Amino acid sequence: MSKPKPIRVICDDCTVTIGEVEYHPHEDEWVEIVPGLRVGDFAEDIRLMALQAEYEAVRDDAQQGPAKALEVSQLMADFYRRSAGLIAKRLYAWNWTDDDGKPLAQPHLNEAVILSLRSEEVGYLLGVLRGNRGSDSKNG
Repeated sequence: MSKPKPIRVICDDCTVTIGEVEYHPHEDEWVEIVPGLRVGDFAEDIRLMALQAEYEAVRDDAQQGPAKALEVSQLMADFYRRSAGLIAKRLYAWNWTDDDGKPLAQPHLNEAVILSLRSEEVGYLLGVLRGNRGSDSKNG
């Protein structure tokens, strides 16, 4: 038996809302992910879910002054840094483009390109890795 091949996921359902307008910036675009979850990746994903829950529990506290606002902001910054690391490990390739239609750098082991995305796109990619996003999947 050979090694697992990346799975291609069509990203037509990736949605970004700016103001009151909903966009689908990755229509007709795809990502290829590594199937299966390594133990370290699983542990990191659990940490991400805990960070998100912690943020949701305190996000309204940001109105209680600068110190609390900084604490809430640091939680989100940590969440996105950790998300970028996990996504960059598991995404092998994509044909995603930026707002000008220019190809983005390949994501594999490239946390910087993941951090250049909007928060909705990062959330979408986490959903893809967890198996609950993407309008179509097939072996690559």
